Amino acid sequence: MPPRVAVIVLVCDDYAERYLADCYAGLSRQTYPAARVRLLVVNNGGTTASRQVVARLAPGAEQLVTARNLGWAGGNNAAIRQALAEGADYCVLLNVDTTVEPEWLGRLVEAAAAHPELHILQSTLLLHGTDRLNSRGNRIHYLGYGFCEGYGEPEGSAGDRPGPVAFASGAAMLVKR
Repeated sequence: MPPRVAVIVLVCDDYAERYLADCYAGLSRQTYPAARVRLLVVNNGGTTASRQVVARLAPGAEQLVTARNLGWAGGNNAAIRQALAEGADYCVLLNVDTTVEPEWLGRLVEAAAAHPELHILQSTLLLHGTDRLNSRGNRIHYLGYGFCEGYGEPEGSAGDRPGPVAFASGAAMLVKR
């Protein structure tokens, strides 16, 4: 039986109105078995109005409303705790301003299953509307700051293949239970 996956999308302020419809549309087209996926939209410090926006734009999603804005980590952690308590095998953090291809989740779960030694995996991220890389994983410069590997390079460039990274981008990453 395929693993249970919780896809967590965090929204705050006007981000739901600006981006959630496109993000949700891509998630609704996934070929991964829908019965094994739970979509949690975290309405970070949500108001009554923002709750209505999320319900309208993502009608099949479960909405988790926090009393105040907990930030990126706090909002995602609230959803991760809930997902794990309800038996999720994997939690996938996905930024609301991303769009995904229909095979995205299936390929990500396949990669996770094929690599039991890995506990966090990142999707390849393209700059919106282009065939250029945003990130194929993040690296740490010798001076200590992080940067996106492959930024601006064409998709499919010589270095665009799976491999270890220093840290994954929270824009689209899978974390194993």
